[in-house]
Amino acid sequence: MNPDIFHYIVIISISGVLSILLAIYAFVKRKVFSNSNVFILISYFSAIYIFGHAFELAGSNLAEIKIWLKFQYLGLPFIAPTCLILILQYTGLHRFLKRKIITGLYIIPIITCLMSLTNDFHHLFYQSVYLLPNEKTPLADMIVGPLYIVHGSYTFGCLLFGTCILIWYWKRVKAVYWKQVMTLILGQIIPMAASFLYLIGISPYGMDPVPIVMCFTSALYLWAILSTKLFMIAPIARDRIFESMRDGVLIVDISNRLVDYNKAAEKMIPTLLSSSIVKDIYDIWKIEEDISEEQQKFEWMNRKNSKYYYVHVTEVFNNKKNSSRKDNCFK
Repeated sequence: MNPDIFHYIVIISISGVLSILLAIYAFVKRKVFSNSNVFILISYFSAIYIFGHAFELAGSNLAEIKIWLKFQYLGLPFIAPTCLILILQYTGLHRFLKRKIITGLYIIPIITCLMSLTNDFHHLFYQSVYLLPNEKTPLADMIVGPLYIVHGSYTFGCLLFGTCILIWYWKRVKAVYWKQVMTLILGQIIPMAASFLYLIGISPYGMDPVPIVMCFTSALYLWAILSTKLFMIAPIARDRIFESMRDGVLIVDISNRLVDYNKAAEKMIPTLLSSSIVKDIYDIWKIEEDISEEQQKFEWMNRKNSKYYYVHVTEVFNNKKNSSRKDNCFK
């Protein structure tokens, strides 16, 4: 066997082992591991794809290679849409994951799987699979069919859409969560880039480089889980708590500029809009009394609705408990 191919198979196998370890870890920690079932599915599908590719490269003849090529598609088509589901859950967009939408996400992967398994009868997925000439180690190449283009476009679309959601979400979360979000972004971009290089023919011996880069993405996920508590402490937990509070909450900085507010506050104060962020709180909420550090509680009447609101003012300090950089929380 070509030493380069052997080294490639070893690295791919390590990638597969990492995927299995991640699935086991997510299962063991499932009580504290957010969205563990979806992450386990991703790891499971990835392991099928990775080991299938490793055995394909180790195949001794074309018939054996074709078997392992089909085996890969028991997992490969399902990775991208499952990653998209994980991203939607992580970013708090789970409300869009209705049963019909989830079913729709898996229609093309299921068709892809069936078409790849039955390709010998219709050749719509691969027009032909053949061995590369003048190679000491049997290596297969393919002429793709129309269904492969559909599969590739759909996979790329899911990964790209997930990346766009993460970039949008990254701009909304606090800096403490940036490492988590960046890990997920790289987990989408790296396989996309490797797949693109493969499709344009820039890969050693024409081999699929995605399984080998998944070794790095799996290691990246493992690092993020252990160091940033990825999927254990997520920014969406803050959003769910903050937005589900029945009390209206306004967060302002030391200069009395509005930093954040929840839905309950939006219902209470008609003048509160998304454009109100960074505006002076006194311009948004016409409070007649001055709120000082000593004045922690007071009553304010909304004259339009003839209602009284009992307000608590709480100081929110930074991690160093530096009072000069505090925010105020109106509740």
